[in-house]
Amino acid sequence: MALTSINSFINRASAGYTQTFLLWEERQTAKQNLFATISPALEYITSITLPALPTGVTSYIPLHATWFSGNVRTPFFAKMIHFGTIDISGASGTWTGTGNTMGTRTELGVSNNVYGPLIGIVKTALNSAPGSLNVTYVDDAGNAAEAAPAIALTASSAVKSAGLVRLNRTGNTGDRGVRSVSTVTRTSGTTPTGEVDLYGLIPIVGFDNVGTGVGGFVSCLTTNFHPIRLTAGDVIGVFSYGTTTLAAQAGLGHFTIIGED
Repeated sequence: MALTSINSFINRASAGYTQTFLLWEERQTAKQNLFATISPALEYITSITLPALPTGVTSYIPLHATWFSGNVRTPFFAKMIHFGTIDISGASGTWTGTGNTMGTRTELGVSNNVYGPLIGIVKTALNSAPGSLNVTYVDDAGNAAEAAPAIALTASSAVKSAGLVRLNRTGNTGDRGVRSVSTVTRTSGTTPTGEVDLYGLIPIVGFDNVGTGVGGFVSCLTTNFHPIRLTAGDVIGVFSYGTTTLAAQAGLGHFTIIGED
């Protein structure tokens, strides 16, 4: 049965249907802001993939999370939807899409399409003159073939360097997010090499500023009265905003889920 009350959550937890994932980061070298023209820099810290649903469990619900940092951060946890990968080499790069969308959810009694921010994460390190990305996507309103402004890739970005893609938006008007990505190409650059993964994000929970050596705890239930439901294979990422060059540092945290029957 669905978990709809505090007592039902307590009973389910007492029956042993919770799991805690430990999260750890030890960055030996700095990462870069993948899109240097956008500030502050988006930082990809780490991620986990949720396991297969055990017998008697139909979905996972996030319970709480912590993060302890070696630097000042504003961390948040989000579900990552992988749209595809662009290999930036060649005449205009090669885009390999997954066909994934942000999905749907029930809001005010009806099924609505989910949309969210679009990010890039370096899969294979970029060279010193990687050029710019051109992204075509389906926007929050369902309009296909929306084109984001060309966005310059930061030279020599290391693996796991990340950045937020600027959409077709000016001020308070324009696109608020993406439902899916259609195509990605690369322009300019000098003998570009490297690969970039494109993801949509569905936020789960966020923290206030976490200071140097100071941790944070947040309940996913009290911050989300209608809890998000997750399933096997969902990838949960830990992100933050930081400085342009994201220094070598360490962090530690956890993410706890409960299995709904």
